This record gives sequence, structure tokens and C-alpha cells, in this order.
Amino acid sequence: MKLYHVSYDPIPWFVLRVPDHRLPDEDCTTPRICLGDSVENCVNAKPDQATALYLAKQFGVRIPLYVYEFDTEDIPDGALVEPKALSQSGRVSDAEHHHEYWLLDDGVPYQETRYEVIGGRYIPPDGICDYPYAMVMRLRLSLEESDEARRLERVIWEFNRADSSGKYLTTDCVLSNCIEEIAEIVHRARS
Repeated sequence: MKLYHVSYDPIPWFVLRVPDHRLPDEDCTTPRICLGDSVENCVNAKPDQATALYLAKQFGVRIPLYVYEFDTEDIPDGALVEPKALSQSGRVSDAEHHHEYWLLDDGVPYQETRYEVIGGRYIPPDGICDYPYAMVMRLRLSLEESDEARRLERVIWEFNRADSSGKYLTTDCVLSNCIEEIAEIVHRARS
């Protein structure tokens, strides 16, 4: 079986860690790599779910998505925690809903693929029960690299500034907060 990790930013190498952004009641002590059984489930398990992708679609911007594929055949016994175990132990309350797995070994080989999100079907924020985040039902991905997505990456780096601890925001945070300005710059470069 294949499991995935997704990121809006390239990951040079994986290190087990407790995610900075997680549910308030989620385990805050176990270092891990969060995986899902589909790209869509990975996106929906992120803290802001598909909000950055939804906004990019609304503003007509192609966004890069880095997908890391792990094969369960390569994962040592005892190094993979399944969704049911995560939910029943209280470590991640929505693990079964999003099909979230934890990998507890950062030495497992993986394959990186850079896609561009060129479309998809979304449930908009507040589309269900006043839920504040967009959710993705199905993504359309392309392996083709566009000038627009490369421009988007450069513009996001220009918008991104380190905080007082020296950490940078993730691409999805920058996009969610500055989408109008970013889309205007990307679209202006088209013409």
C-alpha cells in the first residue's frame, strides 16, 4: 500500500517531529511523520485543510504541491501507527476521518514528486455546518511545470519574512493571508 505526505514547500529530508500546527487536543509529545492514504486526505488533515488551494483556485493561480510517496512494504514492523489506533488512543481525534497514519521511523525511503494543482472540487469554507476551512473532494494535478507556478514560488519567498525565532511561514500560510496581492503580481506577469 502507498501512503503519502504532502507539502506546499519542498522537504530536503524528513525528521521525526511534533508538528507545530496540530489540533488542540492532539498528541504533543510523539515525534512523527504524518501520512495519509490519498493526497486529498493529506491536504484535508492539514491544520487549514484545503484553504490555500481553494483560494488559489478562486484567484486563478496554479500552486505547486510536493507529494512524498512511501510504500508500506519498506516500513519496519512497529513503525507505523494506523488511524484506528490514533483515534482510539486519543492521540488524534480525527485520524479515522482523514485516514491519518503516523510513521515513527525517518529512515524509510520515499519518492518525491512535484505537481501543480490545476483544478479540483472543493467544499468552500462555511459550506458545511459553518466549518471555517475549505475541504478538497478531488484534486487535478499536473506534472508539467509552468512559469506561473515558478513565479508564485518566487513571489511567496518575497512576501515571507522570518519571525523572531528565525522561522519562516509555510507557503500555505502566506497564500492564505496574502492571496489577493500574490495573485495580482502573478497575473500582472502574465501580460
